[in-house]
Amino acid sequence: MIKSFLMRTIFTLLLGITILPGATIWLDGRLSDWENIPVAASDHTGDGLPGVDFLSVSQACDSARLYFKLMFTEPLLLQDYNDLALYLDTDTNATTGLMIGDLGAELVWHFGTRTGQQYLTDPPEDIIQSDIGLITPPTITSDQFEIALNRSTVFGGEPLFPQQGFRYRVVDDRTSGDAIPNATAGIPGSFANDTAVVWNPILLDHFMEETVRLMTQNTLYDGIFDSLRGPAHARILQALAPEIIAFQEVYGYSSEQIRLKATEVLGGTWYASGIDGDVATLSRYPILGSWQIWGPGRITADLIDVDSENWPQLLVINSHWACCSYDATRQNQVDATIAWIREAVEAGIIPEMTSIIVTGDLNLVGDAQQLTTLLTGDIQDEATYGADFSPDWGADLINLYSPHTNDRVSYTWRSDVESFSPGKLDYIVYSNTLIVWKSFILDTQSMTATDLAAYGLESDDSYIASDHLAHVADISPDYGFGVRDNLKPRGYDLIQTYPNPFNPTLSIRVNLPMNQSGQIIIFDVSGRQIKELPVSGEQTLSWDASEFSSGIYLIRLLVGNQVLGFEKVVMVK
Repeated sequence: MIKSFLMRTIFTLLLGITILPGATIWLDGRLSDWENIPVAASDHTGDGLPGVDFLSVSQACDSARLYFKLMFTEPLLLQDYNDLALYLDTDTNATTGLMIGDLGAELVWHFGTRTGQQYLTDPPEDIIQSDIGLITPPTITSDQFEIALNRSTVFGGEPLFPQQGFRYRVVDDRTSGDAIPNATAGIPGSFANDTAVVWNPILLDHFMEETVRLMTQNTLYDGIFDSLRGPAHARILQALAPEIIAFQEVYGYSSEQIRLKATEVLGGTWYASGIDGDVATLSRYPILGSWQIWGPGRITADLIDVDSENWPQLLVINSHWACCSYDATRQNQVDATIAWIREAVEAGIIPEMTSIIVTGDLNLVGDAQQLTTLLTGDIQDEATYGADFSPDWGADLINLYSPHTNDRVSYTWRSDVESFSPGKLDYIVYSNTLIVWKSFILDTQSMTATDLAAYGLESDDSYIASDHLAHVADISPDYGFGVRDNLKPRGYDLIQTYPNPFNPTLSIRVNLPMNQSGQIIIFDVSGRQIKELPVSGEQTLSWDASEFSSGIYLIRLLVGNQVLGFEKVVMVK
């Protein structure tokens, strides 16, 4: 299937539009929200070779965090294999802290060794990433990174940031290494223009009845069966109520045992993948076939019959790729995944235009080529795995970026006792033939007491259950792009929207039979309701969206409790 220009436009916009007013940075590793933030310092290219060569650094802040954006001339892995160091003079006094050039650094962080020191106490102390709330996306090789630190950090009763002003410098700490800036006095920064943290929590409820909820989570060594951690897993499952579950790290239990556990916790009928091993796929819908891509049970494919009337079948590839420094193994695993999709398509094992989801703990902490291969089908070892193959019926797959329900971050793994900072390891990658109406990552520690009580959760559930967070997506077929006409739901033509894209006024035409009354409900892409308009019979409404930002909006036609139609529109200002 060839992607239309509008499809490309929609998903390009999706990558940068969920930042709310007053929220400057969403820590997802894409850096699109830095476009209007000026560069604090630039560096000459070539002066750092053959080592790290800086291009620029930018700085931003809000009331909770200090942010940096680092750009380099060549890709690197920020949390390994480098001598990069951040020197932060938080009292702008060169005579306090560690004397480094013309700075007196109260904080030093060594990115490549994931170690740091704070100089507020006497004697100074070594620190780890969780001591300063460090987040450094992306976790894969890149030529640009985001860095965030908590402004509320305290050492020995002394605040790390005692005033509005500070100075900083980033250095390749090796002989003749590059630095930004080259001047040893560093770059001045200030919190004077910070913004309030504004983030309306994403509710855990399903976006609408017609969507199917997919959840992926690494359970951490059979956590759902653990006597101490199992109850936390159960509360999370009950709060999220998924229809399709992709678990990883269920080593000691069979698919049937896991199916019975899902039935015990969630009730109703559950189907399980026919393959035992590391990963386990569960579904409310029949599983028509199961295949092992990488053993033993490390990568499996399951063909799910979601709804024979309105849905195409859904292929879910549940994956737990090799951890840590095993770059070559991960590349082999993704090459094998693309090769399996190619062979399944060519052999007719999966029906034409079957929607595909690749999900799970991908452990992407090395070469970015692994993600590129997954999205585009660019196989690296063609001698073993065959020719390249576009995995989505001639197109690329889409990498889903999801926020936390209560914070502008996107990490799915966090350990406060390990040296690595939180990162996105758990992915949902999906076909163009699907709409993701709502997605989020659940971190119960950031939820309010009211929301925890409403969903039957406890504050520490996420971190008792596992070091990986649940990643959730509410999906449906994309009836407007490439899906066969006979898959459109009843009532699909009862609502039309135009123009699309629009700016800033959208016309919404409704054609309800026999003068029925209903509501047009408008959501932003995170699933938050932003507008409700009453309708009846045949009517054309005008929605003025001038108060809202560019991006994707979802229009739902509701009569009583029944959804009779929905549209996806894009505002481009």
